[in-house]
Amino acid sequence: MGRYLKGGKITGGPNPNRDLLTLRERGVVQILAEEKSNKEIAAALRLSVHTVETHRSNIMRKFGAYSLSRLIRYTVRNKIVQV
Repeated sequence: MGRYLKGGKITGGPNPNRDLLTLRERGVVQILAEEKSNKEIAAALRLSVHTVETHRSNIMRKFGAYSLSRLIRYTVRNKIVQV
């Protein structure tokens, strides 16, 4: 099923919001949903803390989230991550 832009949001497909994230970003947001710190995420994924912070910032921008709690709530509700 194709995706298209409607009203500034991507629609179509089984879970179009999930498609906004790279595989690495999905990994970061999944661990964020498990209430881990940036330092713990960096260790788990073998990344620098700065790289994790960049991924987190990009994820929040993509979803228009202004707080971590809103981001997690949104990603759980939309089945982007599981807790």
